Amino acid sequence: MGSIIKDRDMKPEFEHSEYRPPIITNTNILAEYGALYFVLKYLVDSKLFDMKILIQADLMLLVNQMTMKRDIVDTGKQYQKVAIICKNMASQFSDINFKWIPREKNQECDDMSKKCLRERGIFESKWRKQSHEKIK
Repeated sequence: MGSIIKDRDMKPEFEHSEYRPPIITNTNILAEYGALYFVLKYLVDSKLFDMKILIQADLMLLVNQMTMKRDIVDTGKQYQKVAIICKNMASQFSDINFKWIPREKNQECDDMSKKCLRERGIFESKWRKQSHEKIK
């Protein structure tokens, strides 16, 4: 998972990249919520409750759940707990907005999510193959 917080001048202020082994419970939705969790934790720890905050994500489900356009329903119970934690954390901010952006416009975070894979010598195609093999 990868996330970046930029300041008003669009300079990176916080970056997070984390590797999760490919197991059946580690879904892309869980990874997206994991990235959101670390962003919100940074903002909470920095006590930026009255700042104007815009969170952009390339997962429409996450944006819709955080903006209450969809209920947080996870039949497999894989991401529901972290989603509710994120929703509660986000509610502490007076001016927080979520915006969906196309994946191709989210290249920096995508690169950040792959940083830890490169550091481990794991390439995306190898990781995808391993994760699909484990699911079978």
